[in-house]
Amino acid sequence: LVALACDDRVVRVVDVLTRRLVRSFSGHSNTITDISWAEGGKWIISASLDCTLRIVDVPSASLIGWYSLSLAATSIAVSPGGEFIATTHVDSVAICVWANRLAFSSVLIGK
Repeated sequence: LVALACDDRVVRVVDVLTRRLVRSFSGHSNTITDISWAEGGKWIISASLDCTLRIVDVPSASLIGWYSLSLAATSIAVSPGGEFIATTHVDSVAICVWANRLAFSSVLIGK
């Protein structure tokens, strides 16, 4: 499978062997700047000039996360284990690193 960020603001997932469209994810209101696979190929994270990050679950074709940012993300990278997401943003030289809360389990520390 390959994920494509298209000019019509839609992320499309295509099976390269059969050349068929598998999934289509819309929702961004401006140009998509980057996409990245996560969770072992189950999720796609997309960034857009509309200052949002969207996380979709490919097998269920559902939106599982939507985040509004103060500056539009221009690039996304996901750590190999999926614990962290790194982003770069317009008008910034910083690299922001985000912890993926879904990758960490709760730990109860007793007295």
